[in-house]
Amino acid sequence: MADGADRPLTGQGTFFGTHLDWDRFLCRLGSDGGTPRGAFVARNFILDEGVWPERVASYLALRALADHGDFPAWKSKHGAYLKQRVQLVHWEEPLDPRDEDVCPETFRFPDRHTSFDATDRHLHLIRVERADTIADLARVPAPSILSMASEVRADKASPETRAAFEDLLEKWFAAKDGRPVFCGFFADFEDDVFTADRLDWADALRDRLGLSHLDPGELGKPIDILVFKYPVQQVARLTGAAPQTRPLVPPTVLDGDFSEAFCPPPRGALTGHVVDLDWAAEEEHRLRREVLHPKTRLQARHLFRIGRIEKPVDFENLPLARSAHLQHVRMASGRGDYALGTDKDLP
Repeated sequence: MADGADRPLTGQGTFFGTHLDWDRFLCRLGSDGGTPRGAFVARNFILDEGVWPERVASYLALRALADHGDFPAWKSKHGAYLKQRVQLVHWEEPLDPRDEDVCPETFRFPDRHTSFDATDRHLHLIRVERADTIADLARVPAPSILSMASEVRADKASPETRAAFEDLLEKWFAAKDGRPVFCGFFADFEDDVFTADRLDWADALRDRLGLSHLDPGELGKPIDILVFKYPVQQVARLTGAAPQTRPLVPPTVLDGDFSEAFCPPPRGALTGHVVDLDWAAEEEHRLRREVLHPKTRLQARHLFRIGRIEKPVDFENLPLARSAHLQHVRMASGRGDYALGTDKDLP
């Protein structure tokens, strides 16, 4: 085994301690102050206790678990893993967890899902979608989408416009791959973000959900978004699952593209928790839940708001946001030592 100089970071994650060269790579990248975004990604792989051994084996088989030399090389291998195991093109409903060609690895082990699968089917989930992404997949101009959405949301749409919007959502659904969907719970945002007098709600929602990829600063222009609110019962089912259950699982490092704003929950957590990108702006600091579910059809009645994100992401304050997040996770989980082996250098 390596000594402390080889592995200056420590954690109880499923990935860590499996291969010496891989451990050294994660520790080197996780300690690299010159690559702060990559450092948090590496730390998450050291931390994540929710990845099942079968998925570690899958990551290894695709040569993603190795000493990659640098962050871009690792990112490329991680992307290849996602395409072959998670972001699958073929998709059917209900989703059969036994079919590895159709079901993302995220949902292939339903016997290990948490009891959260049986949560109240009438609770509402919330998710954010870029208007231009929908436009690209549905092959409809973004301005047309925003115009139709505005009429539908204001309940002023003609039957023809509403039908066109429903058709748009179906085309978007059909064109999407089967990657897991990240979402939050509406109740966690209702009293803060969605107050009637809040004009910057779109920026606040982006920050509260930890959606660092929705960055007008990097894109060079504002980002138009559609916000969908839908009940748990709308979520696609798994074959063989009890009718009243829906697959809602905590996210792991293997369920999406690399994100420096992600932080995995401790072992046994029913949900994940989003990292608030603007923690200092909140009057009442609290954890907000996030879960994954399979690709799911949405309808016009699920459209909740149309907005525009204008504020750039403040990446300089991400260490502070992560530190505050971890403090609350430790208190909520009773794991006072959680992430001290990776993030004790944070403010």
